[in-house]
Amino acid sequence: MSAETQTSSAVQAKPVHHIQVGGVRIPIWRNEGEDSAYHKAGLPELSYFKDGQWNTAKTYGLRDLLNLVKAACLAHSEILKRNREASQAPDISPEYSDE
Repeated sequence: MSAETQTSSAVQAKPVHHIQVGGVRIPIWRNEGEDSAYHKAGLPELSYFKDGQWNTAKTYGLRDLLNLVKAACLAHSEILKRNREASQAPDISPEYSDE
């Protein structure tokens, strides 16, 4: 696969969900496993508004750390829920279809 193809496919991929608490946002990504889909959390991002523009930071203040913990707990719950749903999804194969 060429670098151009890798870049374009990376641009097309989007998280299936976001968890946001205050300025902290955590993306939830869907991945395909051998048996079923599974979900993972991406890197948290901190957004803040300064001088009329939205910016992102890589450091967390005291309040931001609490929001990070809360967002991580919510992301954990969301991932558990989505993974359970993915593993319980019925396997629709041709012999079981209504056609």
